Amino acid sequence: MGARGYPAEFRPKVLDLPEAGRSIADVAHDLDISEQSIYTWGARTTSTKVWSRVCHQPQSVR
Repeated sequence: MGARGYPAEFRPKVLDLPEAGRSIADVAHDLDISEQSIYTWGARTTSTKVWSRVCHQPQSVR
């Protein structure tokens, strides 16, 4: 488990969802976690190029 009680395999699975086209807001809402957590995990663990593209998509595209 991570520092906040999430299993180690949880974060990568969460980060796969925005990379696959789901909005970060929708993922956060559906999983009952904060958007900021997703942004923080993404910034720490994924390719900077990929995560930058995900974070800077217009909301209508996400």
